[in-house]
Amino acid sequence: MVSGRFWEADPAELAQQIASETERTISIYQRVTEGDWDREGLRGDGKAMTIADLSRYLLHDLEHHLVDVDG
Repeated sequence: MVSGRFWEADPAELAQQIASETERTISIYQRVTEGDWDREGLRGDGKAMTIADLSRYLLHDLEHHLVDVDG
């Protein structure tokens, strides 16, 4: 995102933020039980999405951004 001017971020600080958010995400997923994966919630646009759907979306988004960074 150009408006975020992420290219000006301090790489060490950015790496720490990514690590922190990764740990937070892991701790959230560790609380998901076997019966929770099909639970639905609504996205901001009103579309239903399960926890499993959200997980796949998250992984896809990470892959997409890795391609962005790698060039």
